Order: sequence, then C-alpha cells, then structure tokens
Amino acid sequence: MGFTRIHRTMMTLSMTGLIPFTLAARLGTSVVALQPPSSAWSAPPTTVIQRVRWVEVSTAGELEYIDLHRKRYLSANIALLQSVDLADEPHWIPLGGAGGDHPYAGTFQGNGHQVSGIVVDDPPNTYVYGFFGQTSGTIENMHVNAWVSDPRHGSYSIAGLVGNQVSGVITNCSAQVTVLGTPGNIAGGLVGNQFGQIFDSHATGFVTGGVTGGLVGGNSGHASIRDSFANTTVVGSHSYDAGGLVGFQNGPLIDDYALGSVAGGGDLGEYSGGLVGFQNGVITDCYAFDVVAGPHSGGLIGFQQVRKDIGTFFDPAIAELRPAVAAPPHRSSVHAETTQTMLTKRLYTRAGWNFDGRWALSLDVNEGLPYLVPPVPSELALSLSSVVVSIGSSHTVTGAVYDQTHQLMPGVRVYWTSTNPKVASVTSQGVITGRGLGTTDITALADGRTAVLPVVVDSTLSKTQVP
Repeated sequence: MGFTRIHRTMMTLSMTGLIPFTLAARLGTSVVALQPPSSAWSAPPTTVIQRVRWVEVSTAGELEYIDLHRKRYLSANIALLQSVDLADEPHWIPLGGAGGDHPYAGTFQGNGHQVSGIVVDDPPNTYVYGFFGQTSGTIENMHVNAWVSDPRHGSYSIAGLVGNQVSGVITNCSAQVTVLGTPGNIAGGLVGNQFGQIFDSHATGFVTGGVTGGLVGGNSGHASIRDSFANTTVVGSHSYDAGGLVGFQNGPLIDDYALGSVAGGGDLGEYSGGLVGFQNGVITDCYAFDVVAGPHSGGLIGFQQVRKDIGTFFDPAIAELRPAVAAPPHRSSVHAETTQTMLTKRLYTRAGWNFDGRWALSLDVNEGLPYLVPPVPSELALSLSSVVVSIGSSHTVTGAVYDQTHQLMPGVRVYWTSTNPKVASVTSQGVITGRGLGTTDITALADGRTAVLPVVVDSTLSKTQVP
C-alpha cells in the first residue's frame, strides 16, 4: 500500500529537524524582506446587517490597516469578502494580545476565504504568536497559510491561526503552516493553547516546539476538539509532550484523527503519541495513523493519566511497532489493528462510530482510511412555536442550526425578518415587539434554512406559547 515508505520519509525529515520539501518551497515564497505595501493602507468599509455592524475586508491593505490599528478592532465583527495575500506586506503582528491588548472578542467571518503569506516572526511586545494572538470570540470559515517562528524563545504559545484561545469558538477553519516553536513554549498547527471549543477544523504542515501538537499544542481546562484532524510532521523538544493531534490533552476529543509523523526530542522524560502526547481527558471515536518515534512514545498515547478511551484505534506497523500507550505500563482500551483492517468500515461501526453523515470511507480520501464528512445544515430549530403579545411588550426567540447528524452547529448566524413590522418588529437578536393589532410571521434564516414563527398581537396581556 505504500504507507510505511511514505511515513518513514516524513519521519526521517522530522528527526533531522528538516522541513519537508513542499514546506521548504512555501518558506521560500512566504518569508520576504520588509518592503512597502503592495496596496495603499486604508480603513476597510463597514456595513450594518440586521443591526449588526460588520467591517468588510477585501484587500491586503485593508487587513494591514486593521493590524496597524489593532486596538480599534479587538471587539469588531470582521468579514473577509475575498482571499487575501499578505506576502508583499510587512510582517504580521498578532491581532489580540500584542502590547498588552485584550483578546480579540468579536466574530471573524472568513466566508470560506484564505489569508495567505502570513509571517509572524518575533513580533514586538507579545508572548502569543499567530494570525490572532489571543481570542475570546468566534472565528469561523477561515483558512490561513502561515509561517510562524519564535527565534528568541519569547513566546508562551504559538500557532498558525490562534496563539492562545482563552475562550470562544473556532469552527470550520484550517491552517497550512510551518510553526517553529522552542522547548519553552506550547505549539500547534491551528491553535497553540486552547481553553475554548474547536469544531470541524484541521491543520497541515510542520510543527515543532515544547508541548507540541499537529492541531493544538495544549488542550486545557474543559476545552473540546470535535470533528477535526491534523496531517502534519510534529517534532517535540526536550522534556515535553508531542502528539499527532494534541500535545497535552485535558478536555474531550470526539471524532478526530491524526496522520503524518510524530517525534519526541531529547531524553529527559518527554512523551509522544500518534494522537496525544499526554492524555488526561476522554477520547471518543478517534484514530491515529502516524509514524511515531522518541524515547517514550506510544502508537496512540505517550502518557495516559486516565484510561478514558472509547472506540480508539491505531496501526502498530505504521507506528514503528510502538505500544498503544507508552506509560504507565498497564493494559489499555486502545485497539491495535492492521493496516488492512483499518481500511474496513466494519471495524468502526462495531465500535459505534457514526457513518450516517459523520464518517465515511473512500479510496480517494486518506488512502482509504476514515475521513470526516463536512457538516451540512439540515435543520433550523426555534425556541418558540408561536407568540402572542400585546402592543409594546416583547419576547425573545432563539434559533439553533443542526447538521445532518443532528449535532448543533455553533457559530451559524441566524437572521430575523418580520412580514409586517407594523404589527410586530424583530431585532437581530430575535427580540419580538408588538407594534399594532393583528397577525404576522417572523422568519428566521440561517445558512440556507428557514423557519417561520406565527405572531399574534392583541389587546390582552402578553403570553408566549412554547413547544
């Protein structure tokens, strides 16, 4: 099948500290000398949609203007209207967390576009490196191509998209990266250190650092990672943890996987694993298919603090015959399987994996290994079935979007309209107010799905009918 040959090549590169050829090529196009901007720096325009103000970015100059005036935009809602290349612009200073700034707390809507040519190389007055330094808001539908390095050992956490996610949500995002951390920091492909939630996201490329993961360096607190993956070369540094998906895991991992290679560095007691370096949280329906090397390395987990693994698999032949868990020595619930078995659907369905919209198998994807089906909005559910109000009184309705597997899709915005605003108006937050006697419909729209809420305004006391 060619798996061993491909992954051994990646491991040889990671063990020597070399960057794979394709990444070296990106390095040559990404790292540029400081020069005047390719376009004039100008403030991006704003627009108001459903009473919410959006900053609309269409050019590299507009994005650089935001970076230059970061403090003004830390709570702004920013929408990317097209892909932007920063290769000809000066090096990027992380948005949020630089110079003592607060975390970025707005919503950054990438609309499926990419910001490429990002270079974060020893930015001044910050210890969190990435396109975003620190975030507490929502980052969605955004893709980055980034070179991020810490030449002076000055950072706390480092990654392609977010250095430190102190709270909030990242959904449907990706990072194609070269991340060069140091033994003293936390490094990840997408996020360095995470205290929020990550959904439907992935990372590719090369990551090295202290606590190091292909997707996330440190999964801290009760943070969760769901429906996500990494296909990276991960190289840990002395006395810390390295994992194909996560370096240190505390919060739950659900429906995730890791491909590529993982190498722990030095001999001071660090742990490396195909999926997780150090496990202290629940792992459900995940697999690893990585070459694994290092003094204390496991095919799936380096060090297992707690045995909380449900439906997890790895291939010991690909993992250079490493055990499922490197330490401590006990019987693990992780399943070791052959390459051929890992290509069969029955292995996973018997373990309870969801192949009805979440997982799929195809010879054209992941060389026949399971892959995640992108979430598709299938239902818009409202918190109320109908509303009866009097003139001047108000009620609030909320909407939630669910995907094809009936999982909540966080970050999907709901828009509200009234058929007859003279009878009942509705705000962008779903607050319905009676204006005149009669009936009307409030319509909710979210990512192609609609739902209608009947509203009656009469002269009696207001009341709300719920499902």
